[in-house]
Amino acid sequence: MTKVDDIKVAVPIAAVLTPKALGGICPICASGRFRVNLDEDSYACPDCGEKGDVLTATMRLVGLDFWSALAHLRKIAADGRGGREGRGAIHPPAPVAPTIIRKTNSGHDPCTEKRPT
Repeated sequence: MTKVDDIKVAVPIAAVLTPKALGGICPICASGRFRVNLDEDSYACPDCGEKGDVLTATMRLVGLDFWSALAHLRKIAADGRGGREGRGAIHPPAPVAPTIIRKTNSGHDPCTEKRPT
């Protein structure tokens, strides 16, 4: 078994899918024929053709590239949040807070200034 396979085994597919998806609603096409096989840790939608395993689900449904998805699953496995019992959807890390632009020393707000055309 490779390290990727070890991570896939450590995190069940139920840990990355939303309750709505586990209930049969496809997160891609919103059809009601989405199927999740918890025994094989796989999913498939016959309407849009989307299918895969826990790594594919993390990449496609959570929106991460391969390496980011692998790191995300590794973190879930290390934190014990994934557990083989599956505790519901694990969402991607929260985005970084936006930078706040403050008023300059002169008292004007550069965000509300009109730019010359």
